[in-house]
Amino acid sequence: MKQTKFNAAGMAAACAIGVAVSLIATWFSHQSLSTRLDEAIDNSPPMVIVDFGALAQKVQQHGQRNLDESMDSVGAAVLKLGDAGFIVLDAQSVLAAPPSMYLPESVIDFQEE
Repeated sequence: MKQTKFNAAGMAAACAIGVAVSLIATWFSHQSLSTRLDEAIDNSPPMVIVDFGALAQKVQQHGQRNLDESMDSVGAAVLKLGDAGFIVLDAQSVLAAPPSMYLPESVIDFQEE
């Protein structure tokens, strides 16, 4: 039987080539995924989250006489956002989101008594 010698330099070169090919393939894959993700984000409609619970508390502060007008203001603001191309989500249905996605209460025009 013929014995083969272990060639450390050859083995190291093969490993280095394998690592290089793997890194290049990973980089191209990452670039492709990043491009597709950027395109998906650019083509997604904007979203806003409305905390109806906080708005309801604010409506209660205005008293029962303004309840209907206040709810009309909330509904009108939500419809305006929808007409402007926003997807409007209820905060109770959102598991996690950055604070910047929540609709500020100042956008809703409540009528004072």
